[in-house]
Amino acid sequence: MLKKTIVLIEEDRMVASLLSFRLKKENFKVVVFANLSAATDFLSNKLFDVIIYSFSSTNFNGLSIIQEIDKKNVLNTPVIFLASNSQQVALIENSTLEINNCVLKPVVPEILIELTSKIVGIYKSEVL
Repeated sequence: MLKKTIVLIEEDRMVASLLSFRLKKENFKVVVFANLSAATDFLSNKLFDVIIYSFSSTNFNGLSIIQEIDKKNVLNTPVIFLASNSQQVALIENSTLEINNCVLKPVVPEILIELTSKIVGIYKSEVL
């Protein structure tokens, strides 16, 4: 079976490392970027299965970030947002983007793995 490719956009190196490690352990291929601008070319030119985008308190620009992801995501890849607070969750849920899921931080890796697996169609019943 081919590994499913996950694009993880997370500015916190420790969180990115933890999530990447856990996803790789579940047989996903993970490509990590520190921010959306670093991921721009990749999002426009490559095939992948899921985008996991982490909002942070420091780079949160409201709708502009959501619109930017929508613009860059030309292949309509499923998106999972990781939100820092309930205001971000509300903004995401009220956006016009087709959001596959929004998870409030701190992220429980097992939940993220379950959501990602469901989205790419490889749900494992032993997760949660």
